[in-house]
Amino acid sequence: MAQNWLIICVGFALTPFTLFGFANMVALGLGRDLGEWALHDAAHETTHSVFVAVELYRRDHHDVPDPQVGTAALVPRFIPKIPHDPWGRPLIYQARGGEWADIVSLGADGRPGGHGVATDISARYGSPGTSIPRSLNFALLVLLALVPLAAFSASSVHPAGVPLLIGIAVFWGWAVSVTIAPDADLSATLVAAFAAVVAAITGALLCRRGIRGGPACALAGTLACQFAFAWMIGTIG
Repeated sequence: MAQNWLIICVGFALTPFTLFGFANMVALGLGRDLGEWALHDAAHETTHSVFVAVELYRRDHHDVPDPQVGTAALVPRFIPKIPHDPWGRPLIYQARGGEWADIVSLGADGRPGGHGVATDISARYGSPGTSIPRSLNFALLVLLALVPLAAFSASSVHPAGVPLLIGIAVFWGWAVSVTIAPDADLSATLVAAFAAVVAAITGALLCRRGIRGGPACALAGTLACQFAFAWMIGTIG
């Protein structure tokens, strides 16, 4: 019994370790410093948070803040304070008339332009420096799908395969559940995501009870959760 729970925990942790290993291999292959790229990714979130405040300001005032006032006009009603970028430098407010505005970080080097982690980050347009080839996205999706497929195949020949599949199914059910926005509008995507979660968790429960068909249900639910997760975070679609 204790051994089964240990294998379930291993199954739950298998996907994060797979993702971490893949990220490290990609970083080594592309010559990327994971620490610097983590800051670069954080800059996207920072610029976007201020950009959302600009859009809220536009909704109320029917124009964007005056360039002479800048982001100070957003505090405190639309955002508690204006953050600096992850490198400790002020964000740049770019506005044209009352209809257009952008929030920009100049990247790791603090200068316009640049390459890699030094690429500018725009809240409106993103950053070409953070994109990875589509082939790598596809390779990651295939790799993640192979993990539950391997556990499913093992479940028919080795008793450890079933609890391993349970852990994987529970992880993906959890991952999709926490990704769904609490205030998301009812849509076909939301219904499909919930159905995937239900299928994965139901399959895990059937496996735990030793009911025939449980592994197949867990596999189908897990693959559906993987697809729903990739769709919701924009990897596909």
